[in-house]
Amino acid sequence: MSQDLLLQRIEARLKATGLSERKACLKAGLKVDAIRTIRRGNHPRASTLRALAGVLGVSAAFLLDASEDAPAPNGTDSDR
Repeated sequence: MSQDLLLQRIEARLKATGLSERKACLKAGLKVDAIRTIRRGNHPRASTLRALAGVLGVSAAFLLDASEDAPAPNGTDSDR
């Protein structure tokens, strides 16, 4: 997993959804600093990625995998 890719995709989805890091974390049921913790170089748990992905309208695989396609323009995965 590329930490840079993960953070780039989180940032892009935050912008696309209009959510702040804090709001996304709260909606996902995570601690308010969960994204900041990832930014500091800590690898997130699978459950954290799944929760964030759900709030951001993408699959956890999209956040992690460079070969995953970008989400559809309406902000949802085409296979969800």
